[in-house]
Amino acid sequence: MEKKILIIRSVSFQQLDKNLIRIKETFPEPDTMFYLLTHSHGIERAQKYRLLSEIIDYQSRKDFSFFRLPKRLKKEKFYAVIVPVTNKTGAGFLNVFAMALRIKTEKIYRCTTGSDIRQTPRKEIVSRLLKATFFSAIAFILTLGALVMLPFLILGALFLRKSHRDDAQTPCF
Repeated sequence: MEKKILIIRSVSFQQLDKNLIRIKETFPEPDTMFYLLTHSHGIERAQKYRLLSEIIDYQSRKDFSFFRLPKRLKKEKFYAVIVPVTNKTGAGFLNVFAMALRIKTEKIYRCTTGSDIRQTPRKEIVSRLLKATFFSAIAFILTLGALVMLPFLILGALFLRKSHRDDAQTPCF
């Protein structure tokens, strides 16, 4: 049975060169087909990889996003999605993992700089998304509060400064 594996190119080609060797070793079945999702500017460079059955254009210059998925990926089902990352945990790649949630796949993996390939449970990705959303909301509320309070703090400081000047000019008997 044919296994389709999608690799989302979220790292440099130098790292991908190293990762592809390990990915092929991890999924050695002869009927495995590897697909690469990349931005338009990476297609020409990606064509050098003989391992790939097909290169899919992200069709946007923007970062990978949960809210943007090429039509092709909405229809196709993959055995696995692999997200190469530049660290051990995948921190900083939440947008890519969020997009991977929208792809029809049995498993999502992260592949580190050292080519360590580990499955990333959907629950972990959703948990990270919820935490990020919560902390972003808190940051927004605190920033909004600071912006609302700023004029009062400035006026208060000016008023205190003026009252201290007035006190210093008043003669003491």
